[in-house]
Amino acid sequence: MDTETTDLTLDTPAGAAAAHLAAPVGAGSAGPGGGGPAVLVLHAWWGLNDDFRRWCDDLAAAGFTALAPDLFGGRVATTVDEADALRRTVPHDTARAIVEAARDELLARTGRDAVAVVGASLGAGWAVELAEADPAHVDAVVLYYGAAEAEWSRLRARVLHHFGDRDEMDPLEYVEQMQQAMVDAGLDATLEVYPGAEHWFAEPGRPEHHPEHAATAWARTVAFLGG
Repeated sequence: MDTETTDLTLDTPAGAAAAHLAAPVGAGSAGPGGGGPAVLVLHAWWGLNDDFRRWCDDLAAAGFTALAPDLFGGRVATTVDEADALRRTVPHDTARAIVEAARDELLARTGRDAVAVVGASLGAGWAVELAEADPAHVDAVVLYYGAAEAEWSRLRARVLHHFGDRDEMDPLEYVEQMQQAMVDAGLDATLEVYPGAEHWFAEPGRPEHHPEHAATAWARTVAFLGG
């Protein structure tokens, strides 16, 4: 499927924020976006790097309109220490304002009543927070190696989460407890565990990347979002 991409600026209460938008060609009359399932992509603590831009582009190739906001003002980290320091420079309210503005932009462009949210690690936490705070406008959530706490009964979204059994940041025992809490709250939640995979296994730019598991997780993600 032919796609088109653009970088745009979101107006938020915390100031302007950049975002990357990708959609099938012709999906909207005013540039990319419009019509088609809407997917909000929330990056890990590295920032909006090429991996997450590519996630948007690949979603567009699958028929979705995908928007990834930049929570870090154009700054990108490459090491764990850099990323940890970077995320601490962005106030919670600022990041939340950007996520909400991106949701609003995506809803307006597509004319949809709700968005799906795909979040990785730190972005997975934001995906859960948005789905909990605004259940009427989030109908599906995909979490890549991102454990979170929530009042799960508030969510109305279907949930798919991908974790590796060698993830040292989010141990599988805790992830399984999170899955059970979702099920107990009545959510349609599916946990996929990938043997030998570590945190960040789905990101080609990371040394933890596991090509086979990443491909499987992506295929499951696309099928889930289209379901």
